[in-house]
Amino acid sequence: MKTIFFYVKDISFLKGWVDPLCPFFQKLGYNLKVLHITKLTKEAARSDGDIKRNYEVIDISFKSTKDIVEMFNGYKPIGMIVLTFRSLFDIFVNRIAQYSGVKTLYLEHGFFADLTALQFRTTDIKASIRKYLHFIFKYFCFLLTNLKRLLHEVRLVYKAMKKDDYSYAKYDYALFYANYGYQKADKLFKFDKKNVFFAGYPIVRTKTEVRNIEKYLVGKASIKKRILYIQQALIVDKISKITYEKESIYLANIISISKNLGYDFILQVHPRESKARYGKLFKDKGVQVEQSANIEQLVISCDIVLGHFSTALFFAVYFKKPLLLLYYPGLSDIFLDYFKDVGVKIDNKNALAAVLSNREKCNVMLEKYDAFIDNYVGRDNSFEHQAEKIVSIFNKVRQESLNLKQNSKI
Repeated sequence: MKTIFFYVKDISFLKGWVDPLCPFFQKLGYNLKVLHITKLTKEAARSDGDIKRNYEVIDISFKSTKDIVEMFNGYKPIGMIVLTFRSLFDIFVNRIAQYSGVKTLYLEHGFFADLTALQFRTTDIKASIRKYLHFIFKYFCFLLTNLKRLLHEVRLVYKAMKKDDYSYAKYDYALFYANYGYQKADKLFKFDKKNVFFAGYPIVRTKTEVRNIEKYLVGKASIKKRILYIQQALIVDKISKITYEKESIYLANIISISKNLGYDFILQVHPRESKARYGKLFKDKGVQVEQSANIEQLVISCDIVLGHFSTALFFAVYFKKPLLLLYYPGLSDIFLDYFKDVGVKIDNKNALAAVLSNREKCNVMLEKYDAFIDNYVGRDNSFEHQAEKIVSIFNKVRQESLNLKQNSKI
C-alpha cells in the first residue's frame, strides 16, 4: 500500500478530520501516517502513546531535523495533507516536504481568518519563547544542509511572518469547500488556479448519506420546541478571555430563557472541551449535554440552532434550520459576520427572548440558505468524496511525474 502523510498541529485534530477520512484512504489502498507536535505545543493533554488508532501517529516535536528528513525519504509518501500554515513549524514541515520532493495539499478545515500573521497568543510568554526558539533551531539545522537555499528561506519566512504573504511558502495544491474559502486564502497564497480544487464541507461520512440527506430535505417534518446550542472552544483557543465561571453564568442565562419559553435544550460540547465539566455543571438543569461526532443527527432533531461562527453551523444551514448568532462575552461582533447573511444576530438576552417568542423572526433568513450553501458550503458534502478527491489529485501528480521520467529516457 502507498503512504500518505497527514500533518496536524496536535492530536485534537484527529477526531474531527483524520479519523473520518482514514477509512476511505485505506479502502482506496493507502496507508496514513499522521505527524503532529502535541508535546511541543501542549495543546492536548495526552501523549501520543495513549492514542489508539488504526493508523500510525507520530509526534515529531523533538525529533531532529535529520530524523524528520529521513522519515520523508524513507516512507516516500505520494503526498502530504496539511491543515495549518500559520506557525513557523508549519512552514518548516512544508519546506522539508518541498525539498524531499513530496507534494503538499492544503485542506480547508475551518473558517479562514483575515488575520493570519504569526503572533503570540498565550498567557505563558516564557513557554512561547522557548517553543519558537526550538522552531528556529530546527529550521537553522535544515538550512545548514544546503547553504545555497539560506537567502531564499529567510526571505520566505520574513514575508510570511511580517507581510502575511505565503506565496513563497504555499502548498502545491489546495482543496476548498467552495469559492469563499478559495477567495480568502488566495489573497495570501496566490495559487495557480489549476492547482485549486473543491469538495464541499463534509456534512456526513459517505456519499450514500448525502443522498439520504437529499431525501430528508424533500420530505422533512418540522420538529418543534427543541434548541441545539453548538459550543466553541473560545476559551481554549484564547479568542475570548472569559473564564469558565463567567461562561457558565452566560450559558445558564441562555438555557433559562429557552426553557422558560418551552424549549428543550441540547448543549453540544466542542470536541476539545470537557464534556464531564459541562455535564456536571448542568446536571440539575434539565439540559441534554452531548459531545457527538454526528452533529447532523442533533441538528435534524432540533427546531432551532444557536451558535457563534463554528463550521458546525453549516449543518444548520444545510438542514434548513433557523440559525441564531449569539453574542458571547469577550468575543468581537465581527466573528458573527461569517453567517450574517443566513443568521439572526442576537445582541443580548432580551433579544434572544424576543426572537424565540416569535417564530417568524427565527425564519426570516431561510430563503437565503441555498445561495449561502453554493458560495460557502459547496456540494458533494461527504468525507468519502473528499478522500477520493485528495487521492485523485496525488495520483494525477504521480502519473505526470512518471510520464516525465519516461519521456526523458526516450
